[in-house]
Amino acid sequence: MAEPDKLTADRLAELLGVSTKTVRDLAARGIAVRAGRGQYEMRSIPRYCEHLRRLATGKAGGEAVAASAAAARARLAAPGR
Repeated sequence: MAEPDKLTADRLAELLGVSTKTVRDLAARGIAVRAGRGQYEMRSIPRYCEHLRRLATGKAGGEAVAASAAAARARLAAPGR
C-alpha cells in the first residue's frame, strides 16, 4: 500500500485518466515523480496539469507535442469523461 503522500502507479493513472504505461512514460519524461518502485509522489498531479497547460498553449513546441496535445484533448472530450 502506498504511503499517504504517495500514490501507486494504478491510482495515479486512475486520477489522471491515463494508463499505467502512460504514467511510466510521464516519469521517464520527468513529469511524474517516482517515489520508489511502483510509487509516485503526489506532486506528480499538479506537474501533469502544468504539462497539459503547456501543451494547450503551445509552449512545449514541436510537431510531436502538437500531436500529443490533440490526442489529450480528444481523450478528455471523449464521451463518458
